[in-house]
Amino acid sequence: GEHWLAHAPTEAQVGVLLREDSKVVKGLKGLSRRELNDMVWKAARGGDIEGMTAAARAGADVNAPSEGYGRMPPLHAAIISGQPHVAARLLALRASVKVRDEVGASPLHHAAVVGDTMTLAAL
Repeated sequence: GEHWLAHAPTEAQVGVLLREDSKVVKGLKGLSRRELNDMVWKAARGGDIEGMTAAARAGADVNAPSEGYGRMPPLHAAIISGQPHVAARLLALRASVKVRDEVGASPLHHAAVVGDTMTLAAL
């Protein structure tokens, strides 16, 4: 398959994204911390890098576990869902590689189980 960096935005696109992102972040400021955390988790699972990043910048905890789904942190959700590009962004947003889910599994464990070599290398 094609490397995920092949789809990286150009410098000009990054500038537009950052301007749009600041508007999105301002729009999220009225949400509770719990709502922002839930948004990060759902975005990580679904591959929505922009939504996840905006919620993190608005104050979400990128290590907060889900309310259900085995109290799984967003990094675990991204890995299990086959989203290595999302896992990479979470790591850039300072997601902890030491956080464990409800059964004690680490992100490293999940990456090994699903065969995500890109994330294994990053961890």
